[in-house]
Amino acid sequence: MAARLEFSIDALRYPVDVDQQANDTQSEVTTALPTADTDTDVPEGYLPEDYKIFAVLRDFLQPETGITLQKAVETTLHIFPDGQTDHMRPVNTVCLELGRQIPYHHPSQLKLARFLWLFCRISDRLKKSSHEDPAVAHHTFYQHLQEDLADNEFEPGDDGSALAEYVNYQAFLANLTDMTLYLPRSCFATRPLRDAFAGDHGEGVSVHEAWIMGAAMWILYCGQALFKQILYPENVDDGEITGDEWRSWKEGFERVADGDGEGVGRECRGLAERAAVMMDGIERGMSF
Repeated sequence: MAARLEFSIDALRYPVDVDQQANDTQSEVTTALPTADTDTDVPEGYLPEDYKIFAVLRDFLQPETGITLQKAVETTLHIFPDGQTDHMRPVNTVCLELGRQIPYHHPSQLKLARFLWLFCRISDRLKKSSHEDPAVAHHTFYQHLQEDLADNEFEPGDDGSALAEYVNYQAFLANLTDMTLYLPRSCFATRPLRDAFAGDHGEGVSVHEAWIMGAAMWILYCGQALFKQILYPENVDDGEITGDEWRSWKEGFERVADGDGEGVGRECRGLAERAAVMMDGIERGMSF
């Protein structure tokens, strides 16, 4: 069984009075989180929706959880009054933060993506929407999610973030994309791959590794969907992937796997090798 996850709620906290912060420690918050349907006071420094959604997902994402995907989505929906399920800033905020924290190889990365996928589509959310037309309700949700994703883009080492967070977050975005929340031609997919092999990043080996490992997530979790954009490009002027670009990325991963780049660690080389092998297999298997 996959390892139990330890989540931090720190990033969801907003500044409060210094004396209050001293009395309301992080350890108290993480060990005594209520369930979303528990009538419990929210500690100072947290928005009620953020705090309760975090509680639901913290339990749902554990390997040994008894909470089903359907139950997690329904419980989250109950947090919001009718007519307030259009702009899901709290849901997006918590999911994006947890996407940074879950290790890229942990099965709960997929669980988190599935949660967001079902939350968008479940009929109960549409019933609680202020939009009578389901198509408008869907579009509004996607639009706000895409805006939040764009606002949360970051590069390895930005704002003091751990390099592992970048790799984890790329795995989360790749899983979302593979579930057809967005077309793989979107900048969320192509930018990490293009930037990873754009040249010397100049910040040291560890940052270079994060770029490569983040790019590998898109191949490992979304590679087939990416290659389909080569087979059936919708708009060449809109930044779609070309066959030459696909092969150049494969060669880039092969160079890393073969030890090109002084000091690149075993984990990075291993992911690069996996990505290169998968790219070769996808191209051979899907080219007719």
